[in-house]
Amino acid sequence: MIGKYTLALYATFAVALAGGTASASAAALACGDVITDDRKLHADLDCTGHAGPGVTIGADGVKLNLNGHTITGPDDQNGIYAAAKRKRVTIENGAISGYNHAVEMISGGRDLKLSDLKLTVQDPGGFNSMGIDIGYFRHVRMDHLRIRDANYGLFAFENRDLVLRDSRIRAGNATGQTIGANIDSNTGLVDHVRVKAATYGFYLSGPTTGFKVTDSVANGGANIGFNIANTDGPRAYAVKRNTANDNDNYGFYAAKRVRHSGGNHASGNGVEDCHNLKCV
Repeated sequence: MIGKYTLALYATFAVALAGGTASASAAALACGDVITDDRKLHADLDCTGHAGPGVTIGADGVKLNLNGHTITGPDDQNGIYAAAKRKRVTIENGAISGYNHAVEMISGGRDLKLSDLKLTVQDPGGFNSMGIDIGYFRHVRMDHLRIRDANYGLFAFENRDLVLRDSRIRAGNATGQTIGANIDSNTGLVDHVRVKAATYGFYLSGPTTGFKVTDSVANGGANIGFNIANTDGPRAYAVKRNTANDNDNYGFYAAKRVRHSGGNHASGNGVEDCHNLKCV
């Protein structure tokens, strides 16, 4: 039989444990922190005077919730950074501003999620600024992103199973060549993504067998709305129901014919509306 004293001891222990957990998760986030557990931002974080990444992801399984706040930093640093391979990382719900690379995770891993983020980068003289720079990941999910003023809104290389949905990218004040979404991924999806005023709206390259681009828009660019560099080996792109208007050269340009295409719209492009794929 459990006595009253034992029950009281259990209750005291439970309260203490809950309090300790809440205290750890509520710890204030500081510029330069290396985080190894879930963290939530409770106020805007000004890191403009910090010579290093704003926050470094230092372990697997970390969720960083910006909680509607903004991390601001200098134009020669990374906002959110991972120096090693990471698994099951989530970054969500806030803004990153002022950095040259808002999010940089190029050592690979799996199960990366980026959601509900507003990324505005600084471009000091065409220094290859990037909203998101990710490489060597498996299973990437990105949605509801707003990216401005980057040379590369999204630069994604050597990834597998990458999905980008419901997002907007604008080149804005970036100088030199700009690309809204530069994607090298074996299988994946771009869906309901809008790019405006980039040299290339979408630039798809690499072993992208099975990659789909649907219901997306690339208007008002300096060269090509949708560039599909399918130059080597068998490909199985699907490019359907997209729009590319008023780009200086091509609306859609594919190096080889895209067999799985249709329902695309293009007008007002300087050289050709649709090259090697079907448009309405």
